[in-house]
Amino acid sequence: MSAGSLFLNRTKRSGYHLLLVALVLALVVISGYWRLQELLDLGGEIGLSGSNKTVVVSEGDTLWHIARKHGPAGVDTRKVVATIKQLNGLNDAQIAPGMVLQIPE
Repeated sequence: MSAGSLFLNRTKRSGYHLLLVALVLALVVISGYWRLQELLDLGGEIGLSGSNKTVVVSEGDTLWHIARKHGPAGVDTRKVVATIKQLNGLNDAQIAPGMVLQIPE
């Protein structure tokens, strides 16, 4: 096998590796974009900028219970919980009786 032939095979392999890396990178970018769109759509779907109502947390309440009971009808409860957390600056789902929460309508 000549040196030129070895160089050509190495060049082809490098090209395939480069193509593979480009495809993986494209998939990562596209999936990241979809996730970002999902997060951005959260606010528009249930009105982060719209009207909210105030709910006082009672003994035994959870964010999930409050979201199902007081959140907008027909919206995925997970999205309502995420919006409640965002509206009220909550880092987790820990709430306590007497807390006042803003709930999307």
